[in-house]
Amino acid sequence: MRLKSRFGVIFLSTLLLFSYGKVGADPSPKAEQGVDVVLLQHEQQEQTAHDLESLKARLQQRQTAIITGDLVTAYTFFSPGTKALISYERFRRGVSRGVAEWRDAQLVELNCPEVDSCVASLQLTYAYMGQIEAMRGQEMTTLLQERWIYSDGTWWYLSIEQ
Repeated sequence: MRLKSRFGVIFLSTLLLFSYGKVGADPSPKAEQGVDVVLLQHEQQEQTAHDLESLKARLQQRQTAIITGDLVTAYTFFSPGTKALISYERFRRGVSRGVAEWRDAQLVELNCPEVDSCVASLQLTYAYMGQIEAMRGQEMTTLLQERWIYSDGTWWYLSIEQ
């Protein structure tokens, strides 16, 4: 009886993995460059590919601005609400005191739980620039998530720092 029970759990787990996980057929639409795009069913009808392409372009532009040190341009991607709370000077000081220097950022997944809200998962490669001398300059990789909102026809980066 115990063997049947364990088999049942394993069978159901495998079935769920193949149905909803990344093994086997993936029900979510794929972007051209291997980026997973996760949208809820009713939103797939409302959110056009153009909207997502616009978001991907703005993500890339913001990443490029940060990597090249163009903080004026990077600041322009903040939502109007974020800009009301975080001045450019505060943003600039925060970035210049940072312990990470962005080297590369690749979009891994877009998760859009609502039509006007997406979370972008980025694989971020950065150089450590902190106080520990032995580690300074060492490249590291981490997963970074950014929240973006769609308002007035534009995708805006929503800082959680506020």
